[in-house]
Amino acid sequence: MDWKVAETAIDTIAAVGAAFFVAPFVSATDKAIAESSSGRSTLWPSFFRSLASYVKTPVSSVGRPEFRIIWALYAGTYAANNFCCSAEARAGASWPRSKTMMVFSCNTSLSLWKDSAFARLFGRSTANVPLAAYLTWAVRDVTGMAFIFTAPPLVAPYLSQIANSSQRTAEIAAQLLLPMAIQPVVSPFHLLGYDVYNRPASSLAARFDVLRSQLAGVIVMRWIRGFPPYCLGAVANKTIRNELRDRADAFHHRQMFIPIYSGSILSAKDPGSGGAVVAATPISSHGTAS
Repeated sequence: MDWKVAETAIDTIAAVGAAFFVAPFVSATDKAIAESSSGRSTLWPSFFRSLASYVKTPVSSVGRPEFRIIWALYAGTYAANNFCCSAEARAGASWPRSKTMMVFSCNTSLSLWKDSAFARLFGRSTANVPLAAYLTWAVRDVTGMAFIFTAPPLVAPYLSQIANSSQRTAEIAAQLLLPMAIQPVVSPFHLLGYDVYNRPASSLAARFDVLRSQLAGVIVMRWIRGFPPYCLGAVANKTIRNELRDRADAFHHRQMFIPIYSGSILSAKDPGSGGAVVAATPISSHGTAS
């Protein structure tokens, strides 16, 4: 198999697997926020009902729209990151700005699709989502993703020095902690987008009342929500990808340097014959010269 094809397959498998792992938890939190904003349910009862359904009826639960939407969202995000990493490795270069923009664009577009779908699934109506709601969610994503994808590599060296730890340990710690730190900043935009959809005619004062009454719970919920995809999921994606790449790379090199399948040892120059090319030597089915 061509290495580029194998590499693309590995990047995709890692992304899909990691996304499947985080989708139940994230779908439960996003559904709870959407239902709480529309008034169809309160925040925590909705959250725990969804989690209970994944435990009691896992097969039917993973077929529900909210699970499939979240699965697609993070599979696409992780895959975009993996494809960029592979392109950098093939080129022997680092393109942090291009990589950030690629992953950000993919995640933001998928997130806006997800939010609009959740608004219609769990909101007060099935009307089209207004532009104001999209813009509000876009502000959330621009702020959050810019911080999440750019801050960890910048913060990790300082964490390594302060904690006297390895660079790898510091990178994992930064990946786990920083997504949590930005949630109080972006949570109001998440909630406001749903409020714009569910109550399009509300006054500005009424929207602030909604923020005051619901924001604390949404911040906590988004703290919970941020941990699986950007902490556990990101680490799982990287771990699965690295493990599969190591195995594929080892297999690729065995195929290159042990050509048993060819039926002979490849022709080579014999140093003792003045550099002349000697004939290939047949090998047995066990890989030894006959």
